[in-house]
Amino acid sequence: MFKVNYYILFYVLVICFISICFNSYGQERNDNFAINSAKNLTSAASNNIQNHGTSGYFYNPKREIIGSEFLFENWNNKAFIVTKNKFKFKIANLNLNLKSGSFMSKINKDSVFTFNMENIDKIVVNNKVFKAYKTDEIKSEIFEVLFESQEYSILKKGYVQIQSGSPNPMVNRPKDIIKKKKKYYVLKDNKLNPIKLKKKEILKLVGSKNLKKIKQYVKTEKLSYTHEKDISMIIQYLYTLKKSILIEVAHKP
Repeated sequence: MFKVNYYILFYVLVICFISICFNSYGQERNDNFAINSAKNLTSAASNNIQNHGTSGYFYNPKREIIGSEFLFENWNNKAFIVTKNKFKFKIANLNLNLKSGSFMSKINKDSVFTFNMENIDKIVVNNKVFKAYKTDEIKSEIFEVLFESQEYSILKKGYVQIQSGSPNPMVNRPKDIIKKKKKYYVLKDNKLNPIKLKKKEILKLVGSKNLKKIKQYVKTEKLSYTHEKDISMIIQYLYTLKKSILIEVAHKP
């Protein structure tokens, strides 16, 4: 007789309820979190979840691996998803697979659910904001948003490099090694331009008009041009200066 896997069944019901949230509540622009009550899960059981992602399985690699292809060290992260219709809901067991470039939620020890970003505006994990972007160069890829404005955005792309192990004792590398890497970009006019977190390149974004004030701000606040958090503060301050100039001009007779 067929044996039901109750863990997978329960998770499918949860995802099905999320499907209803996408379709039914999105137009109401509800900013409240979804409540996965037993009644809602039961009524959602017949819905199709394929529009929002797919199920999959973990597999055992041929060789032992050092490192992980997932961004976060564990799956116990505080996360929520905001749809393009502005519906917001919590999600548990979420992580970003840097190898496949997709968000996954662990169903159980061997199974995961992969999210389709087509109807998702952003995913926030541990206060980090992630969005999928389509540009002239790429179809759709997930980036962490370090700064965002109408003029341009500063993005971070995580990825992995895999160094394959070898059974050859002369190589002395019996295990595969996964190394996490990152690149930074400026998104402007729907084009991605690589940037390095260096003083010279950050000051290019600032421009000559506010250069002196930005340098003084960095010195006063003891900020670094190489730290992500500090870069966000620098660019935020730059936009504060620009808004102040606009307000001043608007009030001139």
